[in-house]
Amino acid sequence: MTYVSEDMEEGYPGNLSVTIKYEIIENEMKITYQATTDKNTVINLTNHAYFNLDGHLNWGKLNRHEITMPSEYVLETDEDSIPTGEFIDVSRTAFDLRNGVLLNDQILEFVPGNNGYDHTYVLKNAASPDEVFATRLESFSSGRVVEVYTTMPAVQFYTANIFTGQTDKENVVYERQSCLALETQYFPDSPNRPEFPSTVLSPDSEFYETARFVFK
Repeated sequence: MTYVSEDMEEGYPGNLSVTIKYEIIENEMKITYQATTDKNTVINLTNHAYFNLDGHLNWGKLNRHEITMPSEYVLETDEDSIPTGEFIDVSRTAFDLRNGVLLNDQILEFVPGNNGYDHTYVLKNAASPDEVFATRLESFSSGRVVEVYTTMPAVQFYTANIFTGQTDKENVVYERQSCLALETQYFPDSPNRPEFPSTVLSPDSEFYETARFVFK
């Protein structure tokens, strides 16, 4: 799937050609992002699919899901959820998911500021092209597991905190915190934060990143 964003579309310089490839290989879904430009521009692509491993017709809230992330730091944000430039050590906080955390109501309401997760988890050095483990999610109700691997430096973990009863296929209604998104990406607000990994794409380079979802 290819899209060309023309010069100054939505205020972004350059004619940006973006190709997204989705591959299903046995129990894996791989997303490959590729982009080129003819002027310096900024780019930060992700996927915003929601997960509830209990199943579409059998879902409940997330309180039978356990999530594991290897991250030692999350980005601090202000009252508008914009990064401040500071990094929060997850140790001894509700952000610490390194040993697996059950997403029950108590932990979701305890997350500072958001009453749920909507935070950027730092994964790795952005200069490295290697794929790293990002997340493991397991439903204790269904036994289903998904593991996420990516070349990107962060994952935005969001627990659908502002859902108010969205209707999906077969008229299933999804309430607040009934699903979650695992958005592999670069850091938000990177163009305004020189200390963050750069999201500038130049004409002599190519944006090439992957995200891989392994189901078990």
